[in-house]
Amino acid sequence: MAALEVVGEKGYHATRVSDIVQRAGLSKGALYHQFDSKRDLFLALFREMMEQYRDRMLEVLEETKEAEAAFRLVYDEFAQHFEHNPEMSKGLLEFYFLGMRDEEIRDTIRDTYLELVEVGARIIKRGMQNGEFAADIDPEAMAWTFFTAGDGLILVHMGLDMADRGFATCRSLLDIMLRGMRAGATPGSQP
Repeated sequence: MAALEVVGEKGYHATRVSDIVQRAGLSKGALYHQFDSKRDLFLALFREMMEQYRDRMLEVLEETKEAEAAFRLVYDEFAQHFEHNPEMSKGLLEFYFLGMRDEEIRDTIRDTYLELVEVGARIIKRGMQNGEFAADIDPEAMAWTFFTAGDGLILVHMGLDMADRGFATCRSLLDIMLRGMRAGATPGSQP
């Protein structure tokens, strides 16, 4: 994760492999033994990070019966991790930007999003089945909304150097979305 921190500080293009190995306490040879390039390193890091996040979501799905509680737990753990590692957050978001011009990076990001959305939709379906959430929700569309709206809010606030405000805004969005999904919810109803 040292690589994401360095990219968060310097930007992807300004980050040199020597910066990464120095931060990680590795040698260039050790890094190049595992990865062909800086880009390959970032692809692997991104995949690993998203796999860990997906696996944690699956654990929460198994451990937590209430869907709303599961979403709150997943969000709080995600937010705490990135609030305590702001440079890593910046590095991750910069990777998203690279995906706009690099097909393999874009495909990797899309594939991980598809996995996260699938787990998020499963959590929503559980909430629909147990009566927490309204029966007329499109679970996949709502899961996409959770993930992309949250990332968008964080991205904008990071760009404005207001990451702490971005996490608070995401928490508000989560509250609004969960309130709106509740069975019997009416516009303007309170939690």
